[in-house]
Amino acid sequence: MLYARRALAMFAPLAFLACGDSVTGPGDDSQQVADPRADLEVVTVTVGDDPDPDGYVFKIGDRRPDRLEPNGVAFIPDLTPGFHWIELEDIDKNCELVDSSNPKAVELMYGERSRITYRFSCERYGGALELK
Repeated sequence: MLYARRALAMFAPLAFLACGDSVTGPGDDSQQVADPRADLEVVTVTVGDDPDPDGYVFKIGDRRPDRLEPNGVAFIPDLTPGFHWIELEDIDKNCELVDSSNPKAVELMYGERSRITYRFSCERYGGALELK
């Protein structure tokens, strides 16, 4: 699976090169792409009675990791269009990713802003402590 992810990340951007830079398709150069970059918003939504106080660390490919609040939005401008892997780390043990996978793949399109959302449930441990 890891090899498939790496292959997808390496070769997906090449598909854009093979297709040309026309918005309307091959052979029609009347409309050129206005913005050759793409933007991304990474959103975290955390519910529960014990949210992770220092938030999460997110990584996009080989870029420097950055921190994101438990209920926050990070805006990452000027990314290369194509497929990117986004991974969250530094997740407290009492927090569970609710409705998605980690890492996630997202396809960024020329001149567009994409959004990827991670939802967490963080509950206080309910174990009992026995003293002797």
